[in-house]
This record gives sequence, C-alpha cells and structure tokens, in this order.
Amino acid sequence: ADVLLMKSEALVRAGQNGDAELQQVRARAGAGARPATLNNLLDERLLEFAWEGMRRQDLIR
Repeated sequence: ADVLLMKSEALVRAGQNGDAELQQVRARAGAGARPATLNNLLDERLLEFAWEGMRRQDLIR
C-alpha cells in the first residue's frame, strides 16, 4: 500500500492522474472510489497507517 500511495502522490504532484494506484489500495480495503488529490492521498495514508506513526512525516513532506 505504501508504494502504491507514494506512486499516486508522485503522479499527482507531476500533474498526472494517480487514480488507478489509489483505487487499488481502496479496493483492497473494500472502500469506494475517491479521486487522487493530495488531500485525499494524505487522508488515505492516515487511514492505512494509523498505528504506524507515519502521519507526522507525511505532513512534513
């Protein structure tokens, strides 16, 4: 999930579409589709890695 979310973020930051990677992560979790925006990607990382202490680093990055 981490690699897919990083790839999606990189695509969005480059002005490309990162929806496919985000949807792979969300489909695995049984969640509905969301567009790949920076805010949605940060929210998805928060949900995916809730107990791993990654939120602070994501916000700094």
